[in-house]
Amino acid sequence: MKKLLLKNAVMLAVVIFCIGSVNCYAATSTGINVNYHSQKEIKDYLKSKKVNIDAETTYSKKASDVKPYQAGTISESSQKSALNTMNAIRYIAGIDAVGLDSSYTKMEQAAALVNSANGTLSHFPSKPAGMDDRLYQLGASGASSGNLSYASWKCGLGYHLVKAWMNDGDDYNIDRVGHRRWILNPPMEKTGFGWVYGSHGTYAAMYAFDNWYEPTDYYGVAWPAQNMPVEFFGSSYPWSISMGKDVDKSAVKVTLIRQSDQKKWAFSEKKADGYFNVENSNYGQKGCIIFRPENLSYQPGDTFEVKITGLDQKVSYTVKFFSVNSSAESDEKQKESKITAKNITKTFSTTTFSINAKTNGKGKMTYKVADEKIAAVSKKGVVTLKNYGETKIKIRVAASGNYKAAEKTITLTVKPVKAKTGSLKSTAKGSFALKWKQDKKATGYIIQYSTDKRFEKNVKSTTVSSNRTTSKKIGKLKAGKKYYVRICSYKKSCGKNIKGAYSDVKTVITKK
Repeated sequence: MKKLLLKNAVMLAVVIFCIGSVNCYAATSTGINVNYHSQKEIKDYLKSKKVNIDAETTYSKKASDVKPYQAGTISESSQKSALNTMNAIRYIAGIDAVGLDSSYTKMEQAAALVNSANGTLSHFPSKPAGMDDRLYQLGASGASSGNLSYASWKCGLGYHLVKAWMNDGDDYNIDRVGHRRWILNPPMEKTGFGWVYGSHGTYAAMYAFDNWYEPTDYYGVAWPAQNMPVEFFGSSYPWSISMGKDVDKSAVKVTLIRQSDQKKWAFSEKKADGYFNVENSNYGQKGCIIFRPENLSYQPGDTFEVKITGLDQKVSYTVKFFSVNSSAESDEKQKESKITAKNITKTFSTTTFSINAKTNGKGKMTYKVADEKIAAVSKKGVVTLKNYGETKIKIRVAASGNYKAAEKTITLTVKPVKAKTGSLKSTAKGSFALKWKQDKKATGYIIQYSTDKRFEKNVKSTTVSSNRTTSKKIGKLKAGKKYYVRICSYKKSCGKNIKGAYSDVKTVITKK
């Protein structure tokens, strides 16, 4: 069991104190013991480390999640970028930086590969058929001792760190925010990363168990932190603070106050203005208090006061949101930038089209497509379709004048073209045979047939799972009956079948 060495923080007016040369805390906080960093210090740190959440992750040796399997190697620059992002998170939270361990990196790269090969996310993955046992065992070890993440589109490790693991706001993770707590575990000294973009999407892994049992002087590790960049925290993210020892859920009460209008949210086991839980397992630090106001977004200049009672001492601290892209003094004066752009559905074509995104500010608009196998997007938002499927396009507008920076993600669904049928005839009693033109970009085809020409009743479907198949015999039908037949191509993408337009309807009378 992890033993923690705790020290009490003291509160005095408008000064920042340091305990020895290690732990600092803001004068406006009490009951927590982490390093305090001002907004300027955080901005300077992010700039000096060239932290880029959206940095592309690349290989120095490409991975392959199909036989023959290759674990691959993440490029040195991508490993450094991921580490800088993780250490930026720890710096914002007020705890020490970590380094990379080559053995951890190999484990987590193998873990990402095994999960990618299986096409599923698991801490205890099964062995992919034909994989070398040593490679599998290495991956299984990494999967059981690390954070894991999956995205159906191509995204770098920075996304998985900030938008996935540090979020933990989904129904499967909000009760413990375990991924977040491992990243924010104070005694950690080393980590390693794995990343595979394969046939099923992007799989990522991060080693979490380094020094987890060691004692630490840090407690009250909170997210959002006392000075919080909005780029690292969104409306779906729960708030959390880990006290480092068991917390009695029935006794804890949290009050959140927004200073601009003094609006209050209260959280306890009996009643909560949103989500509330206390989790005492060793996901990093134990004694984690978790709460989330519903339908609340955070803007630069927003300031919240957190008060917690029911512990062995009162805890209070202030959270000030700011943007790393603007000066702290201008945050409160800036207006909200809005981007208007709807979800896009297009039938496949080699021609291009414009997204036509608009904003109320004058900042420069930039575009980025998640999966370049499906589409490409220019600097001006002109999209060129390449293949069927679903992908995401991230639109950003830079801060300009009194307008803040903003970001919007839209979904682009590229549907197959309208299918074309060939011959349709009845070749035997109670059956017919259909031929059609091959669609090389599709996954397969769906054939519909009915005795109702409007396809409103008595409709049956048959799926052809290979795009190479261009004919199908349908039997066990009524003899001497007229049937209406049509076909469409479909593409399997992001776990669903995207269907194109049905062909023109053809008719056939089955032989008696």
